[in-house]
Amino acid sequence: MRKNESKETGITLIALVVTIIVLIILAGVSIAMVVGDNGIITQAQRAERETANATVASEEQMNALVDELNGYLAEDEEPSEGLAETVTGNNYGDYVDYPIDLNGDGDTTNDWRIFYNDGEHVFIIAADYVPNTSEYLDNAGTGMTTYNTYGLYWNPAPTAQTVNSSTLSLFRQSWTDYSTNENGRCVSTLLNTNNWDGFVDSSYTDYAIGGPTLEMWIESYRAKGYTQLYTSTNGRGYYVGNIESPITTYYSLSSDSGYNDTLYFPHQSAVSSCNGYWLASPSANSTGSLLYVSGSGRVSYSSYSGSILGCRPLVCLNSNITGVRGADNIWRF
Repeated sequence: MRKNESKETGITLIALVVTIIVLIILAGVSIAMVVGDNGIITQAQRAERETANATVASEEQMNALVDELNGYLAEDEEPSEGLAETVTGNNYGDYVDYPIDLNGDGDTTNDWRIFYNDGEHVFIIAADYVPNTSEYLDNAGTGMTTYNTYGLYWNPAPTAQTVNSSTLSLFRQSWTDYSTNENGRCVSTLLNTNNWDGFVDSSYTDYAIGGPTLEMWIESYRAKGYTQLYTSTNGRGYYVGNIESPITTYYSLSSDSGYNDTLYFPHQSAVSSCNGYWLASPSANSTGSLLYVSGSGRVSYSSYSGSILGCRPLVCLNSNITGVRGADNIWRF
């Protein structure tokens, strides 16, 4: 009887030892799984580091993108302020994306250029002579006759049209008599803003006339650093020259550096028989003469009825308009 009890106790101790050994092994395996090189804690720490690194990399990419965008804006755009506060004489000649496609090529970035800034308004001018078949000339110059591709002239001289004093002030024209002489009556068609409203987009502009006045043309030319021109008048219109109070009726700029500036001389020879473009000012030469800019480099006079000259409308932008100059040097509103 005692012999059997000893056998059962021995078996129980062996089982206990085996159990303890198994538990120790399992504990070792568990500890290895938790704290080993590939353990749960190590993997969790690695995942935490990878997540932090990914977050840092994402933030760096986002910051780089923001910096790139800010750099693009800084390079491509001027501050969003009034256009007249931004444009200087150095910008005269820059192209403007103005939504009137003069040459019909579907591109509105090559038709208009900055011409002048009076501190309140910026004026843009047609980059080239406007074809007299243009749809925008539908109201142009009552009494004007077309010839060939660009030619516009008067035959006979029209009756006087209304020219507002505000228009004269805005476009820098000191001459005021448009009812007496034939050349003044012709000029009145260029200065009557109703004739040129086809070139006005009311979202951006206030007025348009058929061409720059002599005085504005000179102010623009001076601002570019070219020959300083002056004007004076008699009972028929303007004199022009390079001395104060000139008495000459034309002046040649063919030897001046400004002659190579296409803002003022878009062509240096006749184009489709067109020899230049009208200025919206009468000439002192005779009651039948208007001023014009010729492809040969002259600011001169020509008969209103016997010349093949084109027009380059001048547009006054809204005083509150803002604009930016892109990296392509084109201004956009």
